[in-house]
Amino acid sequence: MEKPTKEEFLTFLGEALMYTDEPLAMDQPIPDQVFDSTGVLMLSMALDEKYGLSLPLAELSEFKTPADVYEFVVKAL
Repeated sequence: MEKPTKEEFLTFLGEALMYTDEPLAMDQPIPDQVFDSTGVLMLSMALDEKYGLSLPLAELSEFKTPADVYEFVVKAL
């Protein structure tokens, strides 16, 4: 599978978390209002569906920024 660009990944992340406020930035924290336990579960399912990647929810919830998640995806693909 082809690795996503940072822009493509930010779009994917926003859609996965149903985040429609200000644009996400790679180096800014993922907003708490969408990265709660439900958001972590939604992201986990989206990562599995789009990239075929899985990660324990406890580990996924440790990510703080979109860049953290992006690095995991790029390394795993």
